Amino acid sequence: KGKVDLGAIKDIYPLEDMALKGIVTADAALSGRMSDIEKGAYDRLDVNGQLGVEGIEVEYGKFPTIEVNRAMATLSPAKMALENLDVKIGGSDISATGSLTNYWGYLLHDKTLSGRLALSSQMLDLNELMASMATEEQTEEQSKEGEESEETSDDLSLIEIPKNLQLTLDCSLKKVLFEKMVIDNFEGRASVNNGVLSLDDLAMSMFDGKARAAAKYSTANIDSPRLGFDATFNQASFKTTAAQLEL
Repeated sequence: KGKVDLGAIKDIYPLEDMALKGIVTADAALSGRMSDIEKGAYDRLDVNGQLGVEGIEVEYGKFPTIEVNRAMATLSPAKMALENLDVKIGGSDISATGSLTNYWGYLLHDKTLSGRLALSSQMLDLNELMASMATEEQTEEQSKEGEESEETSDDLSLIEIPKNLQLTLDCSLKKVLFEKMVIDNFEGRASVNNGVLSLDDLAMSMFDGKARAAAKYSTANIDSPRLGFDATFNQASFKTTAAQLEL
């Protein structure tokens, strides 16, 4: 039980290229036998309470500023319930609610983490997020020379989907910016299961028309990754499509 002022960390530990502020509060209790943890019998643990953050602000290098207005997680032996997650990353905002199960097994023994979250956003600027990530990757590559740098670049070309995640995201995004494309009223479901990312029942407005899509990306066999995509467009403008896709 207690409170941590993140803004005070710089007074006791150098953060170099990072600035922090905000409050983390905790009021939780855990009791049980170590033998139950070793056996994975997490349902025998008595855990309850809450963890919360408020007024969080993180500035790191050239990344967009991350702000968490408020977030609360309620703990029980069966699950971790997420309430009121409200995050801003640069010009993007994300809100989420939901729950995670088997979180002790995931944290302690790399077991499969399961759960379902509802994700919403008024503005998701993927260009800003990808630009900051690319800058960080370029910095890392520049710190190495020759073949080692080339190997790093090759390694980054494949994104591996973790096999110990079994998560479902129900998405409702008001506006998404991706390269020159402007996507409005994006609705759909994303799920991760055993190394496979699936996008189902996607509906959106783009190219001055309507679109529906589904996709699947699998790294279950890391030596043979698979990608499938299917889309249907109605009443799209040729002029807008050509301009946003640079065709």
